[in-house]
Amino acid sequence: MLIMSGAIIAPVLWHFVWMHRKKKALQWWFQQQSLQLWHESERIRNDIFQEMFVIRRYFESSFHSNDADPNDLQDCLDRVERLQKSLGILNHQLCPAYVEESLPLAIQSLLNEWRLTLPKLQIETELPTEWNLESFERSYTILTTLDELLKIVLSTSLANPYLSVNLQANHYWANLVVRVHDPDTLKLFSILKVRELTYVYQSFRWLTSGRCFFQKDGSDLVWCFRWRFDASGKL
Repeated sequence: MLIMSGAIIAPVLWHFVWMHRKKKALQWWFQQQSLQLWHESERIRNDIFQEMFVIRRYFESSFHSNDADPNDLQDCLDRVERLQKSLGILNHQLCPAYVEESLPLAIQSLLNEWRLTLPKLQIETELPTEWNLESFERSYTILTTLDELLKIVLSTSLANPYLSVNLQANHYWANLVVRVHDPDTLKLFSILKVRELTYVYQSFRWLTSGRCFFQKDGSDLVWCFRWRFDASGKL
């Protein structure tokens, strides 16, 4: 009997060890990826933008030169401006605004982008003005989770979507609550059949060691993402 018990327990223990290693590997991988994105963003912000500024000033000063063709110089200035805008978009993709400074500000910036993308989207927020500094990896994970959730939810062509985002924390846990409402409940509830939602939940759990809850509240869909909260932000 003891031999049989040992034979049963050993695979179970090995499974837990494997799961623990997998979680650590996923966390390490994502930390590396997010830090790499941050470094690339810093390089663009500190190097390329500065170089473009110098080039732009050169072209502007050339307007006062007798040998300069105004049409050619204007064309160069237009090209530089377009390049700056493209680099700005790339910079934001590599490292979302405020993500290394303040999670509430980063969330607000993300939602502002969604407002521009979907003018019909009504958004209500409750974000704290003060927030303990967390690690870049942690904030990036949470912001990416929110963005991926919104991509899934808002890709269903809801008629008149309403979105509420609430961020709060106590001494031990932080909660990000996302509530979505639409008059067309049939189309709204069809979101729950999207397989990628499971990937969002699982990735969040793996990468933050946090929890994810979901419920239907009347004609609303509500998600709650919870993670251990402290000033250091260690994963």
